[in-house]
Amino acid sequence: MRLVGTSADCILELAFQAESGSLTIRGERNDRHGYATLAMTAPDEIVSLRPLPFDTAALAPNGRLIAGIDPKGALLCRDLVRDSEWRLHRLRSNEMRLTFSADSRFLFGLCNRSMGRTMLLRCPTGMRDSATFDTIANWFHAFAVHPCGNIIALYESSQRITLARFDGEGEKDTWPPGHDEQELSCNWAGRILAMRSWPLNLNVHDIRFSPDGRLLACTAGAHVALWDVEERRQIHALISHAGMVTSMAFNATGSQIITGSHDRSVRMWDVSTGRLLRTYRWPIGPVLAVALSQDELTAAAGDNAGHVVLWDLD
Repeated sequence: MRLVGTSADCILELAFQAESGSLTIRGERNDRHGYATLAMTAPDEIVSLRPLPFDTAALAPNGRLIAGIDPKGALLCRDLVRDSEWRLHRLRSNEMRLTFSADSRFLFGLCNRSMGRTMLLRCPTGMRDSATFDTIANWFHAFAVHPCGNIIALYESSQRITLARFDGEGEKDTWPPGHDEQELSCNWAGRILAMRSWPLNLNVHDIRFSPDGRLLACTAGAHVALWDVEERRQIHALISHAGMVTSMAFNATGSQIITGSHDRSVRMWDVSTGRLLRTYRWPIGPVLAVALSQDELTAAAGDNAGHVVLWDLD
């Protein structure tokens, strides 16, 4: 186990870089976003965050890209390895939640607007000024991107999950198994082609797809519900934490998931059975972020006081 202190007030996101194996840290200091890259061979000393000019930010799963919205409303993407930055779009507001697709090739944004409508943004991360927009009725409070990159799951306060499929723009159209487009089809601005909804009956604050897109992990208070997307039913409830579950991460194969909680623990679960495999308790505060390396050998967790802990899973 390795414990590292940072200059951050809290750790918001963690991601391992595929090429180097380094850990990218996104945190906040004095309500401002910043990042740091922690090499596995770096000495155990305080890691200083480099400030970001963002009011809203998100870290890509590849640990290399960070996107955010600056105070003037510019949606920017930064490559941390090349130390380069480019504009993805000019927005009217910086009040938008952002998340990347699993392969880090697309950035999605969600913003609740007036009259009970939600604006969705989708743009390739490698192209300048390439964002496309669409609007859906209802307000949504959490969303996740399907691994195919052109489907998102949205959770609304009425405890329903909605799947929305975007125009693939020349890519192979993909739709989760068992979901056709006959129940509800739309074509707003030529972007969202189809939608599908079903009741979840949970008060959810975060959702995430498994690597194969067949499962949807939903954090609900101190437990995590695993839902089968095709059959639209809950298959497991991961119950063991004593505090709110704040973060989760699947391994590369989707066979396991780790969860971090306000109870200061990180737990590993078997996805196929829902069984608790391991509980990790480190000398840190309430856990806000967790990550697994691509080789599934190393895990990391960050807390609400700027500490990061890394450990070997074997």
